[in-house]
Amino acid sequence: MFGYLRALSGFLLGSLSAFSAAEIPITGTIDLERLIACIEHKEGAPWSNAGGALQFTRATWSDFSTDPYTWASQPDKARQIARKALLRAIQRMRQDGIKPSVWLLALRWNCGYAGMVKRMEGRWDYAEHVRNLYYDHEFLRTRL
Repeated sequence: MFGYLRALSGFLLGSLSAFSAAEIPITGTIDLERLIACIEHKEGAPWSNAGGALQFTRATWSDFSTDPYTWASQPDKARQIARKALLRAIQRMRQDGIKPSVWLLALRWNCGYAGMVKRMEGRWDYAEHVRNLYYDHEFLRTRL
């Protein structure tokens, strides 16, 4: 009982980093625009780089787009392809009996689907950082 109350109070105080990925409650749907903005920020690359600010690899880009790889440096096109990749990841997670979360989607973005499955029970700094940005309302107020 005390463990539950401690976890609840930690959540209410906004201490999300104290929880493992499995303990973070999922409410409603995941806002993909918000998630993509957080991934862009975490990647920290300029749009002019190969792969753009979302750091697409050629292989990942070609998995989700027939457009030239150079278009990954175009923000609108890259975000469109990122939405497509994340939606496909959500669909596959559901097919595999995995409940999608911001943390898992960030992990999938960073490690690929097989890497996500392999690492989903542990800690992963990239996914934790993206998740923390996603739930940081001050960050999002200035970014979106």
